[in-house]
Amino acid sequence: MNSEEINLNSCTVRGYDAYEIKIDDKKIPFPCVISNTVAYTGLLPNQYSKLSQEHINELVRFKSEFILLGTGKKQIFLNDKLNLHDVAFEVMDTGSACRILSTLFEESRAVLAVLFAE
Repeated sequence: MNSEEINLNSCTVRGYDAYEIKIDDKKIPFPCVISNTVAYTGLLPNQYSKLSQEHINELVRFKSEFILLGTGKKQIFLNDKLNLHDVAFEVMDTGSACRILSTLFEESRAVLAVLFAE
């Protein structure tokens, strides 16, 4: 998978749809990983159902307060067999995750958003 790193400025969520989130003036396609300063594409499988322990291991390396996980159109909980390394995961549908991400950015919270298409 080819990954791309996209630098973010003010981290203002301008909108989202079923395929992408717009932060500042950048359109970032799902699936993506978003921190307070950088967005990444190409780090995740195309479907939430394919999220594996290897992906979880990579995500916890970002050392965020917690991980906001948008699972697509519907909320789908994580497989209880995955080792989450004592990191808090907040799981919800992607639309809710995008709305909450905007608030968390405004509060300058160290959050990592993991967003899948709806």
